[in-house]
Amino acid sequence: MKKKWLINVFALIIFLGVIIYFNYQNYRLGEREDREELLVAVMFDITEIESISKEDVKEIKVFRQDAGVYPFYFNTLVRLNN
Repeated sequence: MKKKWLINVFALIIFLGVIIYFNYQNYRLGEREDREELLVAVMFDITEIESISKEDVKEIKVFRQDAGVYPFYFNTLVRLNN
């Protein structure tokens, strides 16, 4: 009886740890919908306004800052092939 109780407590602690970890990741990185919306806006800005072709873009990353208010706590990094 005591062994089952210890196993259940251990499983609960692991489960709570996983939940806290994923919630922290979600908070640190930002909501997926917000990041995707920002990526679409950046891609539109690059291709339509800056006249850079999609093939020249190597990578686009979105980072969330620790401070700021929505939507200004996101930074984008655009790496070009050249």
